[in-house]
Order: sequence, then C-alpha cells, then structure tokens
Amino acid sequence: MLLIAPLLLYVRINHGFAPLVAFCIAIHAIHFMFYPLPYYENFPGSNILFGFLYGATTDIAGPSVLHGITFVVTGMWLGNFIKGNMERYRLLDLQRPQVIYLFIACSLLTIVGWTQFEGDYLHALAGMGFRNSNSYIYFAFGIAGAIITIDLCMRLTERLGSERIKPILFLGGTSLFIFCFGNILIYFTRTEDLSQGQAVAATLATAAANVLMAWSYNKIRARIEQMDPNLPFVRRYKFISKGYADAIAARMVGLMYKPQVVMA
Repeated sequence: MLLIAPLLLYVRINHGFAPLVAFCIAIHAIHFMFYPLPYYENFPGSNILFGFLYGATTDIAGPSVLHGITFVVTGMWLGNFIKGNMERYRLLDLQRPQVIYLFIACSLLTIVGWTQFEGDYLHALAGMGFRNSNSYIYFAFGIAGAIITIDLCMRLTERLGSERIKPILFLGGTSLFIFCFGNILIYFTRTEDLSQGQAVAATLATAAANVLMAWSYNKIRARIEQMDPNLPFVRRYKFISKGYADAIAARMVGLMYKPQVVMA
C-alpha cells in the first residue's frame, strides 16, 4: 500500500478526489457482480498472491490491496475535510453535511447487506467473514464506524481540552506499531468454540494487551529520544525510523509529483 500511496497522491493533487472515488466504487461493483474472480493458478501460492492483490480468494486475511484503497481514499478525504473545517472541529456538521451524507450512505449499505445476507450476519461482521471476502458490507460498516469514532473523539477533545486528554494521545502516535504487532496478536488470539461471554472477554483482553503494547513502545521511544544521540544504537534507530524512512517517502512522492511552475 505504501508503494501505491504516491500514485494516489498524484491523482489527488492533479485531478481531485472524483477519479479516486469512481475507482473505488468500480472495484466494489466488479467484485460484487463477478465474485469469485478468476486468477492464474499454475504456480504454488497463486491463491495467496492473488487473494492478497485483488481478493480473488479468501485464503488470506483481507482486505486485499486493491480493495484496501477504499479505506485509504476515505481517510484522505476525511483528513482534507477536517483540515478545511477546523473552526468547527467536528465531522458530523450540519453546516457542512458532506460527511453526514457519506455516513448515511454507508449505514444504508450495511442495512441492505443485512437484509440480503443468508447466514449469521453479526458473526460474519464481527469475525473475518466479510473482511476476508472483501465484501462491500465490511467497508461500509468500517467507514460508518470510523466517522462516528472520529467525530466523538473530536467533540470530546473540544469539550475536555487537549491537556486533559494528553495521557491517551500515545494511541495516535503509535498507530503504525499497533497496526503491525496488534494484528499479529489478534491472529494468535483463539476464537474457536468460545461462548458469547468468552468472546467478549477475549476481545477486551486483546484490546487491553494492544493498549499496553502501545504505551510500552511509546515509553521506550521517548526514552531513546532522551539518550545521547552519539550512541551507536541511538544513531541507528533515528536513521531507520526517521531519516531513512522519510527520505524514501519523499523520493517516492517526488517521482510521482512534480510541482507545476506557473508563469506570471
């Protein structure tokens, strides 16, 4: 997904969000109409590779790279909306109802999916069923849930003030770490043959473990930042986590987007 990011930025900067939105809608429409999608099967692991790339199979945890672009584009659009609405500091805003329209559309898609799905809908939604199959229901529910969560967090921050919520801000600063190691922890969590109460307890325990990992990593990172920058370990850490990664990202974006010079 990081390799695709410069291309998404290029399209966004030069052509706006419309082609990105149209692309995402087309992907889900094609998937809905033609699933299961064909793929080249003549080599070992082809089911994993093509399931990972565009959701041809459910043999690997979803969403696929191609379908996952939907979440990336949605995040870009929401971030752009927040940036242009900082004086209100909220997502669900009657004075700028674009996000409300998106929330309503995603909620309706989730409800429609509920009426059309044959089987245990809540189990497929809470488990890996819709996610692994790259169902539009998974994305609609995820986007609607993200909008509600972000809006509540923004309103809570506005009411309490940034100083009072500072103790939990480490969760935002360690999101990439949790995305990686938190998913590993979730995959190792046993979910088979659990009662409803046990499933709730396992979910809460896994969430608590993820928060603890994020807090621990944030503390370790802060401690390293305070160390002597000339220590070999500190130099390697800063080179990898900051200089090297930032240089690669800047280079990739630079290859895809060249500033346009406007002659006076």
